[in-house]
Amino acid sequence: MLDIGGLLEKVSKVKLNGGFVGKTCMVIMVVSVCFASIGYSSNSDLLKATIAGLIFLFGTIFLWKLISFADRHPQAALLEGSEFIIHEQMRMGSKNSPVIEISPSDRSQSAPIIDEEAVALDARKPDYDVTPLIDTPRKDS
Repeated sequence: MLDIGGLLEKVSKVKLNGGFVGKTCMVIMVVSVCFASIGYSSNSDLLKATIAGLIFLFGTIFLWKLISFADRHPQAALLEGSEFIIHEQMRMGSKNSPVIEISPSDRSQSAPIIDEEAVALDARKPDYDVTPLIDTPRKDS
């Protein structure tokens, strides 16, 4: 017979709370348990074998994709959104890596200035009229 208590005890030891890996592993486990319960309640041996094959295929494909993603992006795979941002801020501000990585894709090219004289005249004008504030003494002092 199937020892469900022992299986649940082994699965509960796996702790991947946050990030893409933890959430996807939980989905894989839930879908596998759902498939297994459908196969277990069936009387057809063909359906049981088909569902066992589907569980194997589903688990293999998703875990292979998950491992390849985690290999390319380890921080994003294990950290939640806010944890990932804090990790990136700490990594960029550490003394061990003083060079901030910049890719050419973060640059944008500005549009050319057509009428340079008009822009120069506009730059000399104040942005808005400011009325001077006069420091008047208070009546209560």
